[in-house]
Amino acid sequence: MNVAKGLSWGSYATDEGKAYIQSGAKPKSAGYTDAYKAGYSTNILDELFPSSAQSAGKATYQKMTGGAEDAAKVDNWLDELVVATGNKGVLPSNTTTSVTVDGETVKLTGPQALEFAQVKAQTSYNILDELFPSSAQYNQEVQARYAARAQDYAHAVAKEQVLGIEPKKGNWLDELHFYSGTEGTEVNDKLLNALLGSSIVEETKPDYYPNGKAISGSRKRKVLEALRAAGFDTRTALQFWEAFG
Repeated sequence: MNVAKGLSWGSYATDEGKAYIQSGAKPKSAGYTDAYKAGYSTNILDELFPSSAQSAGKATYQKMTGGAEDAAKVDNWLDELVVATGNKGVLPSNTTTSVTVDGETVKLTGPQALEFAQVKAQTSYNILDELFPSSAQYNQEVQARYAARAQDYAHAVAKEQVLGIEPKKGNWLDELHFYSGTEGTEVNDKLLNALLGSSIVEETKPDYYPNGKAISGSRKRKVLEALRAAGFDTRTALQFWEAFG
């Protein structure tokens, strides 16, 4: 029956698809259609497959987590970081329709894109929700670096979970997994500490001579001081310096 209907209704020929068109909706991206046919509700799809008029910044954890307790506060915090630092990489995004693997673009199917978005949103939110209550003790550059790194980490985890693409040995994600002992979407205290520690390392600058040349050894000294001030012992601070310095 549905096959015959295809002659007049095209790719929206099923009863569900026909109702979708008759409701006044216009066909969207192939990924949206693909995921819709797989049975995902339109209210979820509209959030994760925004129209071209919507920017990535329109996505919010308040919507993507279904109204988690502190989601609105986390959203406001990230917006403040964008204003203060100009780093838009701290913001959550909607769906990802393709990823790069060994320099090649791999397109995701609709269901894959939706799963990718859900894994990324939940993983990044779990990380950011843990830092937010104590974020004020760090400068905004460190906060922004941490938030952006959380988004990058969640993206890499989603790539691994959805497509089975493991991080390359020795890269930053591999270092984080090794230090924290985590796998997949798991988030533990060691991972959170490693994300914070790496952010402090990356945002700490050396001292400079009047001629603009960096003073040898000053960055390591300042990094270790900053890490100890954040509560890390000297041994852990040195581990972070060796891994991320």
